[in-house]
Amino acid sequence: IGTLCVIGTEPRAFGPADREALVDLGAVVVAHLRLHRARVASEDEAAMRRNNEALIASQKAELERCERELRERGSLLATTLDNMDQGLMMVDAAGVVQVHNSRFCELLDLPPAYVASRPTFEALHRRQIAAGEFVRSDPVFIRPTIKPEEILSGHHYERERPDGTVLEVRSVPLEGGGVVRTYTDVTAARRGEAAVRESERRYRALAAALPHKVWVTDPKGTALFYNEQMTAYHGPLGTGID
Repeated sequence: IGTLCVIGTEPRAFGPADREALVDLGAVVVAHLRLHRARVASEDEAAMRRNNEALIASQKAELERCERELRERGSLLATTLDNMDQGLMMVDAAGVVQVHNSRFCELLDLPPAYVASRPTFEALHRRQIAAGEFVRSDPVFIRPTIKPEEILSGHHYERERPDGTVLEVRSVPLEGGGVVRTYTDVTAARRGEAAVRESERRYRALAAALPHKVWVTDPKGTALFYNEQMTAYHGPLGTGID
């Protein structure tokens, strides 16, 4: 603990009583030193505890901030996904449907609760087969031996649903496995294209039946269409018509 030193101004002899008094004094000093050491240790421990509590409080506040930020971002992401015109599904490397939006369920007539249970894509596909989802699609979708990865590997295709809806399906592979797939309702666009083709077919049939010469050119004069009367009058047409 240390050394106790007593200094006097005059030399003198120490008797038994003096030595006893010094021993008592030493014991008192030692007790005070130990008390001081214990108090310092207690103060250090209290300071360390306060620092730890402050650190824990700071870490808790940071964790709460991060959790709040994640919730806000998650809410923003969910809002964004649910306001997409396209259906979206994300399948992880293990083949489990991890992410989807409400439009995905709407376009494929799937119960939201079922998709929210995170089924495997294989289970979801089998459910669709049982519901007759692919009766108007390529038979490859209901081939008994087809594997989920074969279906997910198709980057872009279109298929028709039982109700006549035409879906454009696009798949984007993810690094490390898994895929993001979007479903777009292109029914109106395809019906419009079909209507244009039918209109053009009727126009060509009408033009072919007319007794008059009928032809169509582009701005450069290149013949795009002409009927038999035009050919009979001019002969085979070249790149331009005068």
